[in-house]
Amino acid sequence: MTPTQSQTLTQHNMATSCEAFANSLSGRSPDQLQAIILGLSDEVMSLKSLIGAPAQSPSARKRRRQQNSSNAEDSDSDSSDEESSTAGRSPPSIVICDNLSWPRVQQGIASNNIAVRRAINTSDGVRVFTCTTEDFRTLTQYLESKQLEYTTHQLHEDRELVVVIRGVNQGLSEEQIKEELSKKIPSINRVHRMKNGEKIWPLVAVHLDKSAPSSKTIFDLESLCGLSVKVEAKRKSSKVPQCSRCQKFNHTHNYCHAAWVCAFCSRGHATPACHSKDDKQKKPTCSNCKGEHIATYRGCPKAPKKTESAPKQKPKPAATIASRPPPPPPSRPANALSYARAASRSSNQPPTPHAPPPHFPSQCFHLLC
Repeated sequence: MTPTQSQTLTQHNMATSCEAFANSLSGRSPDQLQAIILGLSDEVMSLKSLIGAPAQSPSARKRRRQQNSSNAEDSDSDSSDEESSTAGRSPPSIVICDNLSWPRVQQGIASNNIAVRRAINTSDGVRVFTCTTEDFRTLTQYLESKQLEYTTHQLHEDRELVVVIRGVNQGLSEEQIKEELSKKIPSINRVHRMKNGEKIWPLVAVHLDKSAPSSKTIFDLESLCGLSVKVEAKRKSSKVPQCSRCQKFNHTHNYCHAAWVCAFCSRGHATPACHSKDDKQKKPTCSNCKGEHIATYRGCPKAPKKTESAPKQKPKPAATIASRPPPPPPSRPANALSYARAASRSSNQPPTPHAPPPHFPSQCFHLLC
């Protein structure tokens, strides 16, 4: 049999096998087809191991089967699950401050049909992760009705558009600025003047309704109350947030429903109402580490350190032959002669005699012998 005939026969056998395999798959259920595909993948892995190719471990194959089964279950879920998955954002966690109140909260979760993905018992409280936004709102309403202390974050859909306006005159009040901005942009929620103590900065933070179409037009603002201004998006702070209500970290006072804790004496009242902070003889007490410093001290051992990513270095472009500069000419000493001058001197001057051999006295030969 010639090589051409052998190749033709092989192709015919492959086509016959593929046709028979396709006929055997007709009428199979999706679960049966998935089992067949998994079996074929295992056969391919075994063949790869026989020919020396790297094969997946049994644990990797087990993870692949679990992933395929979970994908199959997700494809059979209802439309509400699909809508929550397309949103791409899960609700923020809720930290219930009192760990001992968890049995009571668990009963409320069951009675209100609140779907919870998981709950973790931590040193700061019980951290609860709800499934949907509706479950998040129902759980927070239940905690408020039972007067249970908790902390959380703002929902992503409830977040506002916050911009900073530079160059605002210090004599303008927040009401005057909001009134002037509302004439052009009606979606202004509130205005906040930035200051450091008693010193007023020429900066104003403006909170707008993010869903309103007119909110984006604030970036086109060029003047305010007759003065040129510049509008830019508010920059994200590089510091780890600390609550000014309970003095804990990783959340702010806007969404904290815990008890007040003084940053100076660590007692149960607001920091501005503390009378001990004006007494120079009294030392502060940190509510986080119990050290002799205020709770807002960034050098506190309990304060989390934010990891700064290393700056990205731009890759250097590869130098091509055309872009490389030509090598510099070889340097020549100042007293070096050119070939023409050396030739002219050699023709006009007589040759220099060789130096006579050194004369050794006869005593040297006696010493060598």
